[in-house]
Amino acid sequence: MKRIIALIMTFIVCLCSTTVAFAVENEDIIIMRGDTNGDGTVNSSDALAVLRYAVGYEVKMDPYWGDLTGDNNINSSDAQRILKIAVGSDEPAMYSNAEALKFYSDALVASFKATKKITFTGEYSSKLKNKDNAEDFVEIYDDYELEFLYENGVDEEGYRASDICPLPLIPIDAVSRVFITEDGIDGNGYYLSIDLKGESADYDNPVPENIFNYAGDYADCTVCGLEEAGYYVDDATANFPITTVSVCINWDGYVTSIQSEIPFTLNMSICDPDGNHYIDAVENGKINNFYIFEY
Repeated sequence: MKRIIALIMTFIVCLCSTTVAFAVENEDIIIMRGDTNGDGTVNSSDALAVLRYAVGYEVKMDPYWGDLTGDNNINSSDAQRILKIAVGSDEPAMYSNAEALKFYSDALVASFKATKKITFTGEYSSKLKNKDNAEDFVEIYDDYELEFLYENGVDEEGYRASDICPLPLIPIDAVSRVFITEDGIDGNGYYLSIDLKGESADYDNPVPENIFNYAGDYADCTVCGLEEAGYYVDDATANFPITTVSVCINWDGYVTSIQSEIPFTLNMSICDPDGNHYIDAVENGKINNFYIFEY
């Protein structure tokens, strides 16, 4: 059983691709941070709602709209910024999804050309269990770190920085939320958080055009070590609830770091070398990828 689980883990790594590469399209979705009640204006009512939320009152608002500082906390600093916008001493934080995604795309393209070094850290953790025996499960964990050196955008083997990083273009209809704020890197630069919509894919059709988590290098979902051992996946479905991409960009417009968090659930049916059904298994886990750029 442990041998099969190890082979399944290899299969999952091939199944889950973390890069995204599509053109920005569709109409802009205009967002105004600070408009907590959604009436199209930022005023003292919004500031009051933020203050009440901060001290624990039950307020009907999405914290996302009230977090103007981008620190994932709702407090008096956010209310103060809202009041400044309301009286005209600060500009409304308005932008479109397309503008935010274009800013990310332009920064990443420029970074690929200018970077001297990228450090990649990957982390894989999950629990796999036999569906017929809920108590029979194995915890899986793996991590590793790689370094890539570049000159004029290519390494010593001729590979470009874009060959190991997420590609820059993300479609609007793949996104459920984009957040962008200044002063996101210890007061020096911008911070973007991009949430990709949940989605699923079948083993028999691993790369449909609308599956954004698979875009980029287009994983072929080969069965890897299972085939060598004679076992094979008869059927499998991968589900991705939400993929979150966090990006830091400095004042010069270069990416300093990208982190992607990809939770997943894989349901699979496995057959033995004789073609007999072996087990139905489910794996719940998360893939974390972290890229650090140096210039």
